[in-house]
Amino acid sequence: MKEPITLNLQEANLSVVFQKLGNMEWYKMRQKQVPIFEDYDFLMILDFHHYRERDFDLAKMYMALFTLFGGYNNYDDYKCSFSYKFKLIIQKKKKKYTYGLSMFDMKGNMPYFTYYRKPQGRENSNAYQTPLDNEFSKEEMRLCTITFISFLEGFYLGYKPYFDKAFYRVNRAGYMIYGFKKGKFFVNCYPSEKEKDYKRFQKKITSFEKKKYMGTDMSTDFWD
Repeated sequence: MKEPITLNLQEANLSVVFQKLGNMEWYKMRQKQVPIFEDYDFLMILDFHHYRERDFDLAKMYMALFTLFGGYNNYDDYKCSFSYKFKLIIQKKKKKYTYGLSMFDMKGNMPYFTYYRKPQGRENSNAYQTPLDNEFSKEEMRLCTITFISFLEGFYLGYKPYFDKAFYRVNRAGYMIYGFKKGKFFVNCYPSEKEKDYKRFQKKITSFEKKKYMGTDMSTDFWD
């Protein structure tokens, strides 16, 4: 397990420690937490504006995540191509709060961010709940998300000249294959309107599987 990373959110006067968890660690922590409503409006702004303006796509984000935190967690291998689970330590006004964060790409989109917190009172642990302003508000979560994305992008830009490991990932629901080969990152989307398109897409996947130089640890399944 790689070392945790601490990010300072100066605008909110708090800090967040990101510690990647293994599957069993995440499962145990998840039993004591409730999911917080996903901020879809903010995620759409990121997807349709931020990423496109800054040329930061799934291949580049995955490179940063894998290099910084190691192999991904288990995931839905039809709808997604990776998932990362984190324990977050929020330090705010001399107090500390333990949160969870699950990030995963969905149907070829950039990652969703789902936060988790300890339940209050009789809250249903299987139902989505609202943020707690005194601990980690909606605006602070937004700032945390954009700060983490910017950190990953900054790492990618700094490490890019030294990165030279071929890899590919497949998002079957999005008819997408992305990765790095011959010195370049790529994101390829394939037609999905007709029934025969799936067979063509499967042939593309098979062609990548046959390329031995693409079979690195970033390409193979990793069940932590």
